[in-house]
Amino acid sequence: MAEAAPNPQETNRRYVDALRHEDADNYYRALYGVDAQRYADAVEEQRDPTELGAGQGCARKSADHGRRVWELRDDVEPTARAVREEYRDSTEAGVWRSRECANEQGLPEVVGEELEEQQRDYAGVMEELRADEEFLAHLGQVVP
Repeated sequence: MAEAAPNPQETNRRYVDALRHEDADNYYRALYGVDAQRYADAVEEQRDPTELGAGQGCARKSADHGRRVWELRDDVEPTARAVREEYRDSTEAGVWRSRECANEQGLPEVVGEELEEQQRDYAGVMEELRADEEFLAHLGQVVP
């Protein structure tokens, strides 16, 4: 049976425990921006070590970078959603979906200029039908 991978925090703790006091301080200063004692105090108080050192350590800078990536995604998402919706409603998307459907049904020969022409000819017809009150009234009479 394979041995479980070591816990990274435990591996780091063992590494730091093997260092001289000055080297341990340097390690925690680089990683968290504080000395070994402030780090140990934070861990004992169950505080997040990345919040130590006023953002000076590598861990904080790394966390800040990750936050910026998600903020960028959040800033771009509305535009990406609008582009996806615009494409979804476009004639090109309708042609692509029709081709996919014909291929899935084993009818690749149906796909071609004729299908694309029909897509163009009938683009917008559903919107026109939904707006046609006479047609809707007729449907209301014939459809139970």
